Amino acid sequence: MESSLPNTTLTPAVMTAPSYRSAPPERRQGEGMRIYGFDFDWYLRQVTKPAWYGSLLATAFTLLAAVMYGAWADGADAFSFIVKLAVWVLVGWRIMRGSAADAGAAAVAAGMAGIAMGLALALVRMVLVREFWTVFNLMVEPVVTGVFGYCIGGAAAWAAKPFRRTAQALQP
Repeated sequence: MESSLPNTTLTPAVMTAPSYRSAPPERRQGEGMRIYGFDFDWYLRQVTKPAWYGSLLATAFTLLAAVMYGAWADGADAFSFIVKLAVWVLVGWRIMRGSAADAGAAAVAAGMAGIAMGLALALVRMVLVREFWTVFNLMVEPVVTGVFGYCIGGAAAWAAKPFRRTAQALQP
């Protein structure tokens, strides 16, 4: 028996929720692109605060590394990476715990946070250093941090699967 509803499965007495692993639902007029079944706006709502606070902290540690010398500068730069790592894990874990999204959607959100933080740090380095290589860093650092965010956020989301809330508490 085929369903006339897009992206749903029928069982004898129960209709299940749409599967976000299958093809996304058909787009309606005026509706944006969907990634793993969620709008781009949903991803922005999930990522905005963690990426903003993470960018501020990572920028602060990067500025401290520019002012300090020797081992202190290396330590401040390492703290900048720890902040980025914490934001990626937080985004992946929080999406898996508090929404109906799967690990792929959480990984995409963590990648978007990585792109935002990488762009902020590249802009700060471009202003601080004022050398020609920072133009290339402006293109490369957001991509690299986005890829790292995708991988680490996806791993955190995969690790958070056993801790998901019950189906009644999850709202897509």
